[in-house]
Amino acid sequence: PARPGIDLTWRVNFLAPYLLTRELERQGAAPMRVVNVGSSLEKFSVLESGMVLDWLQKVEAGAEEVRKSAYSDSKRAQLLWTSVARLSGMPMITVSPGMVNTGLGRHSLRPGLFQLTAPLRAVMLPTSTDGAVRVAEVALDPAFDGVTGVYVNKRTDTNEQLAGRQPEVTRDVVGWAARVCGLEPESAR
Repeated sequence: PARPGIDLTWRVNFLAPYLLTRELERQGAAPMRVVNVGSSLEKFSVLESGMVLDWLQKVEAGAEEVRKSAYSDSKRAQLLWTSVARLSGMPMITVSPGMVNTGLGRHSLRPGLFQLTAPLRAVMLPTSTDGAVRVAEVALDPAFDGVTGVYVNKRTDTNEQLAGRQPEVTRDVVGWAARVCGLEPESAR
C-alpha cells in the first residue's frame, strides 16, 4: 500500500504482506502456504483492547508517537492476522527466526553505539542469511502442509497455536487493514 501518511514500518511489515496475500487469494492463486516473517519483539507491542482503533488512526496519520513501537506493533498485527487465517482456510503461519544480526537497532541506540557493538553482535548473533534459512526451512517443511494459524519460534523451537488470541484487537486490526488497503466495499466502511 502506498497511501501517504501511514507509518513506513507498518506498510512494510504488515500492510504489504496483507495486501499481497489478499490479492493472491482473490485471484484464486494455486494452493499456497503463506509464511510471514515474525519477531519475538511483538511481545512489546502496545496494541491492547479498548485503545487499538485510536492507535491505528495515529498509525494511519503517521503520528510521531507510534514510531517508537511501530516494529513490535506491526509484528503483533501480523501475528493476529495469522491467527484468523484459518477462518478463510488459507494455510498461513508466522515464523520468528530469533534474533539475527541486522541493522534493525541502528536507530534506537545512541550515535556510534551501534557501530561499537558490531564485533559483539557478529560473534553472538546469527547472520541475516541464517535467519532467512530458518524461515525457509519452515516454508519448505512438509510437516506444515495445510497448517494454519501457527506461530513458529525458531529460536526456542516451539510452535504456538494462535486461535483466539486477543479477539477484539484482531478484529479491529484486520478490519483496519482491509479498509486502508481499499478491500472493503464502501458500504462496509
